[in-house]
Amino acid sequence: MDVGLSSAEFFYGTTLRIPGEFVLPDDFRPNLQIFLEEFREHMRSMKSVPVGHHGNKRAFLHKDLNSCSHVFVRVGPGKKSLERPYTGPHKVVMRTSDRVFGIEVNGSSRQVSVENLKPAYFLRNDIVNLATTNSKEKTATNVVPVQ
Repeated sequence: MDVGLSSAEFFYGTTLRIPGEFVLPDDFRPNLQIFLEEFREHMRSMKSVPVGHHGNKRAFLHKDLNSCSHVFVRVGPGKKSLERPYTGPHKVVMRTSDRVFGIEVNGSSRQVSVENLKPAYFLRNDIVNLATTNSKEKTATNVVPVQ
């Protein structure tokens, strides 16, 4: 059943007034043609806002990545909860470009994007141990970059 009243009229007991109705006389009738012309002119003068590129993320590249001899390789998205996030250290065989490195993994060469790499740091005596014993994974607490 429609009683012809808005919810504001039910709640407040009167119709709502917009701010222009507070200062304009009750018998004021705006000219719609002038309003439309001014509105169109205003809309033409507005400048569009440049679109932000939120999806373009640049990967963080460590500054020592271009000079290190060994790197750690990130494990993919299928990593289990207690699995290490990186494997290695792996020897850098060649730098094919500034975005792709050739590394040695289990005796074979593999191409890896630099976004999945981070430089490995060793103590000086760990470098000798790594080269002579081919140990799987070593980490050190006191580290120096390998040149």
